[in-house]
Amino acid sequence: TNQAIALSEWLNPNVQSITPTKGTYNLDMFKGGNDEILRTHHYLESHKNNINKYFREDGSCKLLHDEMQIQSLLWYPFDIRPNNYGVLVFNHVTALREWQQDEIEFIGAIAHQVTLALQKVRLLSERSQSVEALHVSESRVHALIDNIADVIIITDAKGVITFASPSVKQILGYSVEEAVGRNYMEWAHPEDIPLVKKAFELRTNSKG
Repeated sequence: TNQAIALSEWLNPNVQSITPTKGTYNLDMFKGGNDEILRTHHYLESHKNNINKYFREDGSCKLLHDEMQIQSLLWYPFDIRPNNYGVLVFNHVTALREWQQDEIEFIGAIAHQVTLALQKVRLLSERSQSVEALHVSESRVHALIDNIADVIIITDAKGVITFASPSVKQILGYSVEEAVGRNYMEWAHPEDIPLVKKAFELRTNSKG
């Protein structure tokens, strides 16, 4: 969505004249600043007596510095992705404030740590979803194998059965436990053994 959403806000309790700014805003209101952050991944600052040119160009300075009466602000982006990003917003409304370099570096370090934390959360969520999808896929495969009429077997390179579908009992008379560990050649007709061996060798030596 093309919105700027304020998720949390701290107001200085010692200054009664401060009004909340937390809310949802149309991102087009801050197009200049938004485009600049996406382009540079750099923080923005603006002051009542020295308005940031991007806020002046998109007209958001009227909202920020006039209506909200923000004297000095600092926007520090974090977790920048193609379609969205977060911003640590610092508004000084009682007086102009010159942001010190050590303050900006400290905020930058916080933004970096928050970005890493959010990336980890997404990674864990994606991993959890992948594991869940794998379990669902395995359940479907097992359900298919358990109910299929044909016999499905998996062997090692020597022809020893390592897996057999439940239908092996109905068709060949062996339980799954009895089939696993046997060589599949035991089930081949004597006259078919040479042909079956050749087919197995071709399949075993195949790269596909």
